[in-house]
Amino acid sequence: MKYFIVSLLMTILLLYAGLDHQIKTVGALELERAELKIHLSSYAHIINILGDWRIANTPPDNPPYSWPVEPTEYKKLTSYYGQRNNPLRANTGGSDFKNHAAVDMTGIEGAQVLSVAAGIVLETWPERGWHNGTWYRGHASFNGYARVLHDDGKIAHYGHISNILVSKGVRVRAGQPIARINPVADKHSTGPHLDFRLEAVSGEYVNPLLWIGIKKDGE
Repeated sequence: MKYFIVSLLMTILLLYAGLDHQIKTVGALELERAELKIHLSSYAHIINILGDWRIANTPPDNPPYSWPVEPTEYKKLTSYYGQRNNPLRANTGGSDFKNHAAVDMTGIEGAQVLSVAAGIVLETWPERGWHNGTWYRGHASFNGYARVLHDDGKIAHYGHISNILVSKGVRVRAGQPIARINPVADKHSTGPHLDFRLEAVSGEYVNPLLWIGIKKDGE
């Protein structure tokens, strides 16, 4: 009888140990499943971001926007979109590599700046100085500056401009003159030029040349 009881207890202990192992195994599987869901959710988020980036950086077959500087007054591209050494540091022998979210272009003195597409002017910053009896301090980074929301949802940014011809809330058409390239270089530039940026609906800056095309220097 004693041996029977001992055997029964051993059997119960073994069964309990097996059940406990199964419970722990199920618990571990549930934990792994929860962790996997988190990882999959993160991957899906990354895939969505990459998808948005691909869409934002893939233009139609033909560039849909016009050139932002009057073609007969345009000279050349002086800086492209992407990584570059900050020219303000390079001129002093320094190094400061960072992403340049714009294309820079020059023109004849006072070249006309044009709206690349139809849209609504979001804001303007007259260049630093007196304008019609009012003192303006200029935009912190671009001095003279304007933003235009285009009908497809993208926002065009025009920096280092002067003689702004439009104001907030005004509707502009493609090719309409909105300002001139500021003939006076400010502390944020090495010389007169237009800093042109294009902001996608996602809020990311995209390569403007994909949307306005490329002109040969002096074309």
